[in-house]
Amino acid sequence: MVDYPLALAVDTDGHVDELARPLATLAGTLATVLVAYHGLDDVPGLLRSQLRLDLRELHAAAVSVLAVTGLRLPTRPTDAE
Repeated sequence: MVDYPLALAVDTDGHVDELARPLATLAGTLATVLVAYHGLDDVPGLLRSQLRLDLRELHAAAVSVLAVTGLRLPTRPTDAE
């Protein structure tokens, strides 16, 4: 990604919004996955390794958004609960 000398997004006080870059990355990666695999009932063998990479990138982007916001993903209930 090319570094831009000015903030791309600021909050209401004029401070740089730290969520802008990770959120833009998440949105772009999600759009790539949706366009590339739209309408496929099954992923052909030739695309499976690329799909793994795309999903790994999507997961990393989601984790970076969560890190900035301080939110956590909900956990699944265990059998003991």
